[in-house]
Parts: sequence; structure tokens; C-alpha cells
Amino acid sequence: MEPRLIKPTPTPEQRIAEISLRPIRIAYVVNRDVEYSILRQVIAYNTMLWGGKFNIFVPTDGKTIREDWLIYLQQHDADYVFFVGQLDAESTLPERIYEILLPYNMFPWSEEILSKPIQEPQPISPLLILSNLIDYESTLHDSVNDSSLYLEYSLDDTVVQRCAEIQTGFYVDDKLRNSFTSIFNVEQIGFKVEGVDDYIGLVDKFDAWTPLRLTGDRLKTSYSGIHFVRPTLIVTDGSYDDLFLFHILKSSSYNQPVSLCPVEYLQDDASISSVTEWFLEKRRGNSIFISSSSVELNLLEELRSKMKATLGDQADKIQMEIKNCNFLFGMPSVYNARQDGMINLEDRRLVFSTPNLTFDSIDNSRHFIAEIIMSPGFGNKRGYLPSMFHDLNH
Repeated sequence: MEPRLIKPTPTPEQRIAEISLRPIRIAYVVNRDVEYSILRQVIAYNTMLWGGKFNIFVPTDGKTIREDWLIYLQQHDADYVFFVGQLDAESTLPERIYEILLPYNMFPWSEEILSKPIQEPQPISPLLILSNLIDYESTLHDSVNDSSLYLEYSLDDTVVQRCAEIQTGFYVDDKLRNSFTSIFNVEQIGFKVEGVDDYIGLVDKFDAWTPLRLTGDRLKTSYSGIHFVRPTLIVTDGSYDDLFLFHILKSSSYNQPVSLCPVEYLQDDASISSVTEWFLEKRRGNSIFISSSSVELNLLEELRSKMKATLGDQADKIQMEIKNCNFLFGMPSVYNARQDGMINLEDRRLVFSTPNLTFDSIDNSRHFIAEIIMSPGFGNKRGYLPSMFHDLNH
């Protein structure tokens, strides 16, 4: 009997690769004249994207961007640029932004992609916090209790309201709000701020449960960046520049705390004393850097004098500095996330194998999508997909 050749039984082959992932970054270029009712919708949307950790707001007058903000926009290396509010009819701002971002995009077809009209609306899908990458339910189950509540705001436009919203995040859309409360097993309550003590209590009570804090505490990231100056207390009359600077400092992975306080709460000795004590409890070190883009230097100097008087014997041990926000500052240049997940390669993007999620398809709060930009090397900015422009006015 002749021997037969028996084909070997096929066995599955497992291949393992380590991948460096960079979440999509968005830059919102915001006209300072845009109504806050419009901006707060964008803030709410931004809240759902990793708590806003990887996104930035950049102010403009509709014609140009101040040089320090422009440098920061370049260092941020955004993948998407959203324009909020109208640009001047003769403004070359989109082209200027394109020029400073282009050197980081090395694909030969970047010109073709970026030549599309800026006004062309295109939906994006990396919505909501990534529960498929971060097992929130298992990590939060033991720590969430009945006293962990989610803040529900009124629709008033006040300086206090602006400060509260940029610090804690919020959702004006019922579906997004319900998704958040379902994921984190929290309850909605109302919270009315009537004075400085209410404001301090609001920030203290809800800071640990904000989307930004929950993301920052649990998302594994690596960070690199040089900070030339870092305010630790931002005093504001509600200007967009102050709110955006606070968001930058709050969302970066630098461990030095930063506080935001409405200037209206710093008008009398009792309020200044409350803010000073609260501020010193929140921060480490022996220096206080007070800054603002909306409050005049002489008022900041007066505030510093009153804070020193409040400190008494401690004043000699604490260095206090004041400065306006018109300065150059170094910001994060690299954000990377290392996580496990099922991924597919689609059109040079790594797409996690979860259903696409849009504002119209978020009924199931357990499924989310994350489009991840591919990187040729860990921490290497060159080689990412080109930046894309969107106009939120349409």
C-alpha cells in the first residue's frame, strides 16, 4: 500500500503587536464675539470627547489669532479644526492655520484632502468617553455611592455659570446626559450658586466626578511638554481667553493644581479670605501665580495684597506673582494612550470594532466608537493623518 500524503490540520495563528495610539485631537477656533449660548453647546460636545482632555479652545477676533495662542495651536497639532462663530469675510485665518499644521502631515495626498471647502459639514464619530477602552464599570463600582451626584445647570449666562461649566463639564442634550448618568451610575440634581461659599462647595463636591477628571484618572497616557509659565489662580470676568486658558491647564497632565475664580467673588475681605484658604488647601508648593486676561493688573495687585494680609504669618513663606495672560507658553506636545482593544484598519485609521456612534444613535450607552490616528513611532508627530477643517456655523 502506497503511503499517502496527509495535509496537516490548519491551526489558528496568533499575532501580537504593540501599538502606539493617539486619540483624535480637536481644536475649536472660537470668535470672541460668538454668543455664549452657542459656545456652551460646543463645550457640552467637547465634554463627551474623553472629557475634553485632548482638545483645545483657541480665541480669535475673526481675523487673526494672537501669536502666543497660534504657537500653542501649532504645538497641539490638531487633527480637526472647528470654527465657532463667523470669520471676517477677508480673513485668511484658515489658510494660516493650514500652513502651520501642514509640516506635520507628510502623506502625499494631504493637499487633496485639505483642498475641500471649509464650509463642507462632515460628521465625526469619536463621541463619548471610551468605555470600550477603559473599564469604568469595574473601576468605579466600588467607589460610586449614593452621594455621588451629577450636576445639572440652569441655562443662565453669568460669569459664575461660565466658570462652573468649564470646570465640571455638562451636557445640554438629554441623550448625552442620560448616557453619562447611566455609565457612571450617578444621579442628577440641581445646584444653585448664590455666593463664594456655594461656588467653592460646587467645585469641591463635583470635581472628582467630572468627565475630565474621570478620564484623566483612568486613561493611561504619557506626557511631554515644557511650561514656561503656569498660572495657578486665574481670576476672570468670564472672558473666553480666561476660560480657554483654564481648560488648557486643567486638561494637561501636569500635576500642579489650577483654580478659576470669578472676580465678583473677590470684592470683600471675607470672600478673599474664603478663596485664599480654599486655594491653599488645593495646591502644593509655596508660590501663587495670579493671572487674568480680563482683569486689570492694578486690580490683581490689590487682590494679591489682600490675600497676603489674609495669610498673616504665612505670607512670608508664600511667593505671589501676578501677570496678564499675554505671554508665550509651552504646552503638551505628545499625548499617547496604550490600551487593548479589537481594531480594524480602515483607510489608514485604526477603528475600534464598536458600532458607529452619532448624536442620532446613542440610545445604547454601552457602545462607543473611537477613531485613532496611526503613528509611525511612539511620540513621533510626523506621519499623522492631515488636519481637517469643519465650520460649526452650518
